[in-house]
Amino acid sequence: MLNQNSIRNMTKSEFYPFLESLGYKNVRNLIKGKTNNDFYNLEMFLRNELTKSDAKLNKDNLDSFLYSKFFFEINHYHYVYKLSSILGKKDDFSIELKDLLPYLSSTPELKLNSNLVNIECKEQYSLCSTRYSSVTKNEKVYIDRIQFLFFINEIETIKGIVNFFCCVDLDLQSKFISFKFNSSVLENYTYSLDIVNTLLKTLTNDKGIFKDLEVVSESYNQSDARKTIQKLFMDLSQQAEKILRDKADPNIKKHVMNFLDTIKVPNSQEYINQIISVVYQNISKEFNKTLFNDGWVFRFVFKEGDNTRASSSTDEFEPVYSKKVYWNLKELMFKRQGTDFIEGGFYWLTKKGLEPVAVKIEQKNNLIIMQYYKQDFNNKNRKEKEAFVLRKFRRAIPKKS
Repeated sequence: MLNQNSIRNMTKSEFYPFLESLGYKNVRNLIKGKTNNDFYNLEMFLRNELTKSDAKLNKDNLDSFLYSKFFFEINHYHYVYKLSSILGKKDDFSIELKDLLPYLSSTPELKLNSNLVNIECKEQYSLCSTRYSSVTKNEKVYIDRIQFLFFINEIETIKGIVNFFCCVDLDLQSKFISFKFNSSVLENYTYSLDIVNTLLKTLTNDKGIFKDLEVVSESYNQSDARKTIQKLFMDLSQQAEKILRDKADPNIKKHVMNFLDTIKVPNSQEYINQIISVVYQNISKEFNKTLFNDGWVFRFVFKEGDNTRASSSTDEFEPVYSKKVYWNLKELMFKRQGTDFIEGGFYWLTKKGLEPVAVKIEQKNNLIIMQYYKQDFNNKNRKEKEAFVLRKFRRAIPKKS
């Protein structure tokens, strides 16, 4: 049964809009505890309401809320691997629901659609629930996502004991496996990669409950990972620079050359580019986030020889194009073939600019790590946003990979 140790993965304020949407009044006082980390009243409220036949809260709507949290919104830190093969398929992962559902539903150990209200956290690495989602194409229904929620262990945190989970997310459309963690709990656990390696062995074990899925996974090498981050960086930045050029005076180069003549400085391309970059920085500062249609880069980490160069990072996710460091390093960052890119922060605008998503993508020890920032806007339609980011990443990966 759901208890405080599991609930502590969230904040009490995350329950407010959910309970209010069901029609409960004065929610804050209903679930208020002695301290911010006291979840006893919230646990008792949920338990008591679930015993009532006429309550607004029931197991189904609470399960839907918990699904959005445990499978998506609380999981800010993702280790991303290549999904090389599933069900014996290596290239085309078009798997019809009718072909997979009998296996999922006839294997009780998979706990297909097991209600998260009944979640039990007894054994380490135990499977709590399996979920899937599907899409319809040409009147056929295909699996596009298979998800497993595992209980890892109990972790001592400043909130008290917290049940630590990992959501393993197989995205069949973009061909990735993501191991998704609550970063607030993960920071209290020293050996996160051990968790990933253990779960990978569990998924690929040819004698376990997942054997019929025939999952094969690989990590990306350092070169391909960094080239992919560079490609994402260049795609957004080239779009942004075109917008900045279009916004600037069309005769800017002529004006700069006249200015250099006036002060008796040689008209070298280097000096011209430096002055024009200052103009672009000013335009980017002036219009800030309103100028770029598809999004922008808000941070990067880049190696220049033995030195690591990075843009400053702020909670406002401001475009790097208003920062001097971007223009100083631009030629190097665009010219080299990706081996120097370690990290990029991307602010994409989905659905024609109506839905933003901010994510940091990092290459570390042959691993790809995607970190979703803990802002409220990132949680809205989170499932779709994660799929959006993975599609972007897939398209940017070097073709041979």
